[in-house]
Amino acid sequence: MLICILPSGRPLIYPSCRMRDFDVVDKKTKQVIETRHGLTFRRARGMIALYGGRFAENITQAAAADLLREAIVWLIDRGYRVTSHSHDEIVVECEKKDVPEVKAAMAEAMLHARDWAKGLPLAVDMSSNWYYTAAKSREEQKVFV
Repeated sequence: MLICILPSGRPLIYPSCRMRDFDVVDKKTKQVIETRHGLTFRRARGMIALYGGRFAENITQAAAADLLREAIVWLIDRGYRVTSHSHDEIVVECEKKDVPEVKAAMAEAMLHARDWAKGLPLAVDMSSNWYYTAAKSREEQKVFV
């Protein structure tokens, strides 16, 4: 097992991680192209090779997930109705009259400085609609820290 402690303190765990031989398979023909030796771990879909790029991607995504989770908890603790979220988005349901307050709270939740993320540049795009839609990327909607 390989464990990476994220900046937030949460462990990112790679089960069954070890050095071993693994086959590189052609996606169309399903034939083995070559056999490599390297660091791998077992997942539901089989063996996955680990390398610098995959570590960097996983750590980045895990840190972003920690930021998102903390923002969701912050909003819920303050009484906002978080109705949905995805890997980079939080959806809060509110009355139309409350939109400015909710947007300000969401910006605060997503951008507030965390001890473990000092110096990390953050930005949010926001929109409000009576139906679900992704935020439009316009300069006036962006908030940076």
